[in-house]
Amino acid sequence: MPDPLIESATLEIQLGFRLQWEASIDAYILLYPGGLETLDRLATEILICCDGAHTLNDIVNELKTRFPGDEARSRIYEFISAAYQNGWIVMH
Repeated sequence: MPDPLIESATLEIQLGFRLQWEASIDAYILLYPGGLETLDRLATEILICCDGAHTLNDIVNELKTRFPGDEARSRIYEFISAAYQNGWIVMH
């Protein structure tokens, strides 16, 4: 997924979607029309950064310090790609 145009795009959670803490399962969920997704810690941190102010590059740089290792970097790109393809996030 790394592409100079995409890395400089800002990311934002899709309008009508909501990131919410769900105490009963001790995890964050993403609510959207017609469904919900339970998120792990990395996915939650990524979506918190998708605030319309952070670029993909900003998000990767910020999270790679909290989740060290090449595997985490790869997982960040994979999650953002999947979230974009599923319509959970938009790029500006």
